[in-house]
Amino acid sequence: LSAGYYDAYYNIKTIIRAHIDRAVSEEWPAMAKGELHMGLRQPALLDAVQRLLAVQPQGFGQQQAVQHSLAAIESAMSARRERIMLSEAGRVDLAKWLALFALAAGLQATIAMVHVDRPRAKQVALAIFTAAAMLCFVVIGLYDRPFHNGVPPTALLKIHPG
Repeated sequence: LSAGYYDAYYNIKTIIRAHIDRAVSEEWPAMAKGELHMGLRQPALLDAVQRLLAVQPQGFGQQQAVQHSLAAIESAMSARRERIMLSEAGRVDLAKWLALFALAAGLQATIAMVHVDRPRAKQVALAIFTAAAMLCFVVIGLYDRPFHNGVPPTALLKIHPG
């Protein structure tokens, strides 16, 4: 294998290490605060792509290594985009929460009025609806701001080239 290929490999390994360190220390907290947006570029991965494209593979093995490396970097870029979209779309604002609570309260009042002459049926219907509504609130709350409640960057740390 050529010396140029080895130099590019070690440079890319350093770039990937820096990318993961930045993602864990800067991007993850920014996603938790809702401050990371798609418009912000990731220069480390783009630099890695440029370095790989500059390599002149010497033989089939190096060609395959470069192609697989480019595919892995594209996969990393795609995963980053997905994380950012999830952090942006995962927020339920106050107006939506208030509308959901108002809807639940209105439905409870309606159930109580429909079953006004049957107290036992009213209790059962209200208990079932309240349990279902609370389950919905819990599920929506769990998915509200997924990076805010301590979703750790474990997968990134597992692939960190130490």
